[in-house]
Amino acid sequence: MNELKNIKNYLRIDDDLTADDEILSELITAGKSYISRSTGKKFIESDSVMQILVKLLVSHWYTNRNAMNGRTNAAEIPHTISTMLNHIEI
Repeated sequence: MNELKNIKNYLRIDDDLTADDEILSELITAGKSYISRSTGKKFIESDSVMQILVKLLVSHWYTNRNAMNGRTNAAEIPHTISTMLNHIEI
């Protein structure tokens, strides 16, 4: 399964809905970069922790992509993501 299809499956987005494919692809790339920059470790495709972390990051960013969504602290990274980043960093 390719990355985009995998992310869409995780987000429960039907394959035939392609309007957000470009942004999802960009978020996947950004997630990998974010992991590397936050931890100082190279992103490893075969690392299951890094893979799930990409899914969590993409889900968070995709869900909160509207900066004016009216919710407080929507841009803050959830505790689960921060904890996983700390785990990778060690």
